[in-house]
Amino acid sequence: IVRVSLIAPDGEAVAENAMVVEGNMAQWFAFTGCKRQGDIWPEGIYRGEYRLVPKAGSAERPMLAIDREILVQ
Repeated sequence: IVRVSLIAPDGEAVAENAMVVEGNMAQWFAFTGCKRQGDIWPEGIYRGEYRLVPKAGSAERPMLAIDREILVQ
């Protein structure tokens, strides 16, 4: 299972997406997104999270976890 999330400065998830990856994939493209609710994005640090989890409902830790941050001013 691939999970992609966008977290707002207040800690709330702005967008989330989960996909099942079938079979062996040498390359994989995943994304998530949403429409802006106002004229501009609120200022602050936004965090993108990518998680690769072994199987649905698994309590195991992610096999891969990547976080990136961007500052909106």
